[in-house]
Amino acid sequence: MTAASDRHPFPLLCSPTYHGLRRNLGCGLCFAAEVPAEARTALEALVPAPLRFELIWSRDFLYAGTADRFDPGDRAALSDAIDVWLRASHALAPLAFVYTTDLPERPDYPPWAARSVALIPAVVLPWLTARWDGGGLAVGGSERHAAIVLDSFSYFLLTLYADATPTIDADLRARLVHLANVICDSDSGCGAELWRSELIAKLAP
Repeated sequence: MTAASDRHPFPLLCSPTYHGLRRNLGCGLCFAAEVPAEARTALEALVPAPLRFELIWSRDFLYAGTADRFDPGDRAALSDAIDVWLRASHALAPLAFVYTTDLPERPDYPPWAARSVALIPAVVLPWLTARWDGGGLAVGGSERHAAIVLDSFSYFLLTLYADATPTIDADLRARLVHLANVICDSDSGCGAELWRSELIAKLAP
């Protein structure tokens, strides 16, 4: 995927999925611009019921997640509901990209996700850098819940690109390392240093 299309209107990214939808599911909607407060209620109303257990907002980010051990019920129906939700959300407030912990079980989603990886430098990296470089997303700050989620998502997104890309030029590598350092330095969690070290090792020329 080199550009948006009607069927794949935004990059869709996912950590590795094993044997279908997990017992918990989280989805991050990363909008192209700040979402006005008056639009948030309408966007929340679009979220499929199982993912309304946890709703976390930042200025241009919505996390929707299930309970830790939810019953997906009819998995095909849930996958269809997620697809409808993402497309309706994009129509209401344009999305820069979406990250989900598991792919909906629809045949077009694996190739969509695979093609989206190539768009990480052009779309995802600038979005993440703008959020973290400003210092407003410190894990202990006023948006701490969103920061904790974005911290985890950022790790998976950057690692996904490093794992899928055999050759990364020096300039892009430096941008990825810079972002990893900024995120890690804002996070006092015990896993931050570990994931930064793992990512930088993957990015080594």
